[in-house]
Amino acid sequence: MKLLIKLFLSFLFILLIFYSDVCLSKDLSPDKNLTKKVYKVAIRNSPPFIIIDKYNNLDGLSIDLWEAIARKHKISFEYKITGFKETLRSLKDGSIDVAISPLTITKEREERFDFSMQYFPSGLTFASLPGNSVNIGHAWKNIKKIVSSPNVKTGFIIFLVLFTLFIIFSFVNFRNYYGLEIDKKTTSLGKIISLFIISLFMTLGIDKNIFRFRSVFMQLFSLILVVFGITISAGVFGLVTATLTQSVDSKPHYDLNSIRFKRIAVMEGSTANMLLNKIKDKQNIEIVKKVDPKGTIDALLNNEADLILGDWAQLSYWANQKKSIYVQNSFIRFEPYGWGFPDKSKSKEVINCELIAMVRNKEWWSKKIKKYLGHVSLSSLK
Repeated sequence: MKLLIKLFLSFLFILLIFYSDVCLSKDLSPDKNLTKKVYKVAIRNSPPFIIIDKYNNLDGLSIDLWEAIARKHKISFEYKITGFKETLRSLKDGSIDVAISPLTITKEREERFDFSMQYFPSGLTFASLPGNSVNIGHAWKNIKKIVSSPNVKTGFIIFLVLFTLFIIFSFVNFRNYYGLEIDKKTTSLGKIISLFIISLFMTLGIDKNIFRFRSVFMQLFSLILVVFGITISAGVFGLVTATLTQSVDSKPHYDLNSIRFKRIAVMEGSTANMLLNKIKDKQNIEIVKKVDPKGTIDALLNNEADLILGDWAQLSYWANQKKSIYVQNSFIRFEPYGWGFPDKSKSKEVINCELIAMVRNKEWWSKKIKKYLGHVSLSSLK
């Protein structure tokens, strides 16, 4: 994972250099063509890129970037607050001039509209609530799901059939069983109970003396039952242990292979939503859809969800605000962000070059990252 991130950041650096060289060859003085109309700029509440408070005051990384470019080129503009899906539709039909809300650059979207360069290297990651004690309710719910799964049910049924046959055969061959010391006066019921207990111990691998019958048939049957019993018990106990361990860990680490039976909050229509749709049935997860990143945070805090899968930068912003949320500093998948433009936009080239110039201004960019993400460093990502 570290190697992939290094390669990704190196690729991004090369792109920045390449585009910078192209931009340096152009005249970036205020462009008169950009002042001929009022630009419609699509935004949506998506901290730390776009922050809209209850009074509709605006702040955020993308707001600062856009307004600096607009001042330099004397661009008249108006903000248009749109939802995520509406933003994508507006870019396709050209009813807006630029979308500065965070948009993941994907092949599918590039076929519908245009993008700026990749100005922010982010990606999908998990957020959770750190806990120092076992969540018994959640653990019990997961254990019930494990026990009720088709494979485990089938294994238990086979085990019970074999164990019942073993008890029957053992009772029939009781006189040839030399390992169990029972008083001759013991009743038949007492003998059955004693035989059941020691057979159960033997099946679970607790009793090391598995060959107590003189009959070869019973010895082979005992061996089969022991091997099958240990396999079933070890598998079930392993799953139960994993469930309890996840409930105890104060800062658990999750990936796509360790989220079975979890309720995961995502933003509806996002790339995180699409990714989970592909593995939903395989991992037996429940997807909790929300209309914005704030909704996913509320779902986690209100116990509607066990995890959030979303953008690292946005989750880190909320973690910095809420304090009680833990965000992994590792990516499930890289998702570079760009600004969206309608296809064949005449203003894209100039805006794109200005965007690159501002991101390459390390002092300015570092201050903005610190302002909106606190002390989180992009170099800490794994």
